[in-house]
Amino acid sequence: MPLTMPMIKRLGPQVLEFQSREARADIETQHVFWQIDEISLSWPGVLETIPGLNSLSIYFDSPGALESAQKQLPLLWKKCVQRARTRVVSTITLEVSYGGLGAPYLRQVAKQARMSVDQWVDLHVRSTYTVVNVGTHPGLACLGELEPDLQTSVWTTFRQPVYAGGVAVNESCTAIAASTLPVGWNLVGVISKAIFQGETEALPSLQPGDRVRFECISR
Repeated sequence: MPLTMPMIKRLGPQVLEFQSREARADIETQHVFWQIDEISLSWPGVLETIPGLNSLSIYFDSPGALESAQKQLPLLWKKCVQRARTRVVSTITLEVSYGGLGAPYLRQVAKQARMSVDQWVDLHVRSTYTVVNVGTHPGLACLGELEPDLQTSVWTTFRQPVYAGGVAVNESCTAIAASTLPVGWNLVGVISKAIFQGETEALPSLQPGDRVRFECISR
């Protein structure tokens, strides 16, 4: 069944945004967005791209560069649909130590969900998560949505930084940090740094569309 081409908006003279026609893009549409993201980074005049849960924004250095790219979009969409359907998706299992000094908010998050720590952890490791984007914040891999029962409300109090190797949750998402980040996520676990490579502490082994499972080794 052919995918419907998303809405494409111009946000000012130098920004294009792909927006899903559904309130929440299905996984196949997201895969196409990720393919467009990868290809568009090689276009002349592209400054950066920002993939989201159901959108993709492309920033250009001039209106002319945007105009040139916009002419390619119908053909690009068809090409990326084919690429998305043939892409090999990796499934990666990460060992996590839940709670403890490295993850101080697990008890608070579990309490907010009206669960014991064991119940919360069991539900968190039961799911398979899809990597939505890598690098919305430098060194942060944002995964797909949490189970509804695990979702948290917005915290208004100070949250300590997310340290390298941290597994964190915030509202409806789980994230993995490859470097220390001053963001207000709730640390619930720590993973092995085996997936981090080099001094940049990047996450080259995780790509948008890959699947991640967590395995609890302590709590």
